[in-house]
Amino acid sequence: MSKAALATRIDQALLPDPRRVIVKLFMPGEDAVLVDRRIHALVDRVADLIAAMTPTRAPVRT
Repeated sequence: MSKAALATRIDQALLPDPRRVIVKLFMPGEDAVLVDRRIHALVDRVADLIAAMTPTRAPVRT
């Protein structure tokens, strides 16, 4: 019983084709506003969860 090869090398290669390239300008920091909004939303959710889990105490009278 012979073992079949899992892969066989061939002489073909994939070459770059400029027709398949999508160019998008990258500007560092352009998504900072979106990230900032997501962070604030996450912090607000965590703060709400902590507030919901924290028992309320009656005000102390002096």
